[in-house]
Amino acid sequence: MLTIREGNGKDKEVMLDADLLRRGGIVYRPVHGDVFFRLVIFGRGGTNIGEWVTTFPKRTSVNETDSNTDSNKERK
Repeated sequence: MLTIREGNGKDKEVMLDADLLRRGGIVYRPVHGDVFFRLVIFGRGGTNIGEWVTTFPKRTSVNETDSNTDSNKERK
């Protein structure tokens, strides 16, 4: 099972069947905020394996924006 949570929102659970696993990917486009993913594999005999990862959107500082604008002016 794949659990997806965006920001402090509600969890969305996706049951991964053989077809989804065979295709090898799921596309998720976040609307806003950080995104938390957790994958749990349910094994035989009640053993489960899980991993999680959190992604953080790129945050641009004012200085980065200014320097990008300056470099674009130099190219013209």
